[in-house]
Amino acid sequence: MSYECLIKLNAEELRDYHGLGWLSIQHLANRINYFVGDYNDRKITGPLLDAAIQASKLWSSEGAGLMSVRTYLDDHHVGNGHQ
Repeated sequence: MSYECLIKLNAEELRDYHGLGWLSIQHLANRINYFVGDYNDRKITGPLLDAAIQASKLWSSEGAGLMSVRTYLDDHHVGNGHQ
C-alpha cells in the first residue's frame, strides 16, 4: 500500500536534502512510512497540497526540469511558495 504525504521540511531535513540529495528523501520517506505520527503536525493539506500535486503532474508531463514546484506555487500565489 502506498499513499501521498507532503510535509514541510525542518531545518535539519532541508540541510540533509541539500547535502545528500535523493538519498535523504528516500530515508525521510521511510521514516514517514514507519513513524507517521511523528509527522502529522507538519503535513501540508488543502490548497497548497492540491497546487503541489498539480505542479508535480505538470512537471512530469512536460519533462523534468522545465518547471519547478516552487515556480508553480509562486506563479499561482499559493502559500507564497514557501510553506
